Amino acid sequence: KLCLSGLQNVVVPLAAREANLNDKNALDVLSMEWSVNSDDSLYGRVETEVLDKLQPHKNLKELHIKGYLGTGFPTWIGDPLFSNMADLSLDNCGNCASLPPLGQLLSLKKLYFKGMCVLKLVGCEFYGQGGVQPFPLLETLSFENMPEWEDWYTFGDHKEVQPFTRVKSLSIIKCPKLLKMLPTDLPCLNNLNISECPQFLVEGSSISLPSLTSIAM
Repeated sequence: KLCLSGLQNVVVPLAAREANLNDKNALDVLSMEWSVNSDDSLYGRVETEVLDKLQPHKNLKELHIKGYLGTGFPTWIGDPLFSNMADLSLDNCGNCASLPPLGQLLSLKKLYFKGMCVLKLVGCEFYGQGGVQPFPLLETLSFENMPEWEDWYTFGDHKEVQPFTRVKSLSIIKCPKLLKMLPTDLPCLNNLNISECPQFLVEGSSISLPSLTSIAM
């Protein structure tokens, strides 16, 4: 396990490469933390380059990013070559308007988002390139404190692509603008928590939740 904190102090992106994370093939869990202390757009671009230079080895199993101020994520996040990645969280990445293609991480079981303050749409890019079933092993999915999130693209009635058929636990908390209904195919869902989402639609939908044992709304 490795935790890199205080990354806001790295102002020369090339210096981040000296960590040589790409060579650490025995690293299982990586946490990267920035102290949120700046809204400067130039500083956000530096952070994007720093995160790019901190690309870890493809053997990584868990990745946790907190306080990142860049406006986008480098291409290595969501790269399917990270075939062991099982647990990923993005916490207070407040300038990112879209999500990386995490559906391409075929071993992913736990996925957490918190404090994505400017994100309005979880769209097709979230699922990755076509031809591969996205999120084939995902069991836990959580969205929290996303004040601008309005729409969640979930493929609707396209039965050939149903990305959340293994999800057992789904939480959507403090997403006041979210309008879209739940994904229609959640056969394994047994724990559903929706709170402080006044516009979210569940009643009157055609969603079937045959495994549901716990619901909080």
